[in-house]
Amino acid sequence: MTPASLALALVVLAPLVAAAVSFVFPAGGRRLGWLTAAIIAGALVPLVRHVLAFGPLRHEVGGWPAPLGIGLRADGMAVVLLGVGAVVGVGVTLYAGRDFAAGTGEGRH
Repeated sequence: MTPASLALALVVLAPLVAAAVSFVFPAGGRRLGWLTAAIIAGALVPLVRHVLAFGPLRHEVGGWPAPLGIGLRADGMAVVLLGVGAVVGVGVTLYAGRDFAAGTGEGRH
């Protein structure tokens, strides 16, 4: 698995894992949000490098082809949209940070 393929998987898995962890540790919402945003932003670097150097990246999850498995693809437009999503995610994390009271997991209502 190349670093770009791993980065493509991280972009998909990081938010899913963060959502599951937030149910177990609701008080760590702010830190978890920043950690997830940092992971996604960091994963974009190898994706951008690969797309600029070699063109689109395809990764078949589990080695199964598309009709039976899940195929991930990162091309120029996908990387741009992932970048926009990362910027929006950081903005949401900044705004939602006020909703997490220190240590209680409860925000303003």
